[in-house]
Amino acid sequence: MSTNYDDPIFDELGKDDRLGSHDWYVTEVRHDSWPSGDPRTKIVGSILDAAADQSGGKPKADLTISPLPSVEVIKAESAQWTRGKRMAVSSARNIYKQLAELYKKSPDEPPPDGLSPIAAGDVFRVHIEKNREGFCRVVAFKAPGEGTKASGAAMSDIPF
Repeated sequence: MSTNYDDPIFDELGKDDRLGSHDWYVTEVRHDSWPSGDPRTKIVGSILDAAADQSGGKPKADLTISPLPSVEVIKAESAQWTRGKRMAVSSARNIYKQLAELYKKSPDEPPPDGLSPIAAGDVFRVHIEKNREGFCRVVAFKAPGEGTKASGAAMSDIPF
């Protein structure tokens, strides 16, 4: 292969602009159940400040979260939980806390007193990663206005 292909431009071609910190526009909120029957909330949205995907639309990212068990249940049962369940509960706790502190929002329906439910049309600053299957997912909520041009955008400024 020619050394012309060692140009740094090729490093940029492989970068995934969907990962990292972004502004995320919520398009749908579904309250349903896992196959086990346990409740969950699936929040689907578009990454506002990432390049358009192959169809010309904004790339998607989602968040699927289960309600937190009570502190009493965690104290009584967590020693028997799998590592995966322990990590999922810890991650959910962080997301609930970030949403409440930074946005006064909750994925629960109805939300606890003093908080509003997440709804289609909400815009959040988030951190996005890929899961094992290659899908983009929200893993954390960040402070509004933290670093991109779409932060704090009015609905009329959103391009779709």
